Amino acid sequence: MQLVADTIQLAVLIEEQQKKQCNRLPETCIAHKGFAQTVFQQVAFGIEAVSETWNVNVYALFPVDDTEYRLNSVYDGGSLDTYGVDVGYSVTSEFETSIGYYYQKGDLGTADGSGVQGRVAYNIGSGFSIGTNLS
Repeated sequence: MQLVADTIQLAVLIEEQQKKQCNRLPETCIAHKGFAQTVFQQVAFGIEAVSETWNVNVYALFPVDDTEYRLNSVYDGGSLDTYGVDVGYSVTSEFETSIGYYYQKGDLGTADGSGVQGRVAYNIGSGFSIGTNLS
């Protein structure tokens, strides 16, 4: 019963946020068909090599099932194939950094592109770390 109440409350909050956005940016106020109808699924593959100070991670994500959806009367949504590599370096046993490159290709052709990403993290102990990512 609590799950239903939380779901209804979340839907009300989302609707209130959409109304606020419509007041500020009326051109973005096009209704979505529904959250349950737009689900993209993917399979991920990766391989990682790790040493005391260096690590390299190569990965790929592939869409499965439906890869394109009509979101509303104006917008289409499509899934992305993603390929990337990350290289990390442990500056100390607590302080880690990494930099990576990724390429994304979409079925619709409008989101194709590449980028870089970076991460800085601090190991706070017991397998937990705190960090930030920039992409």
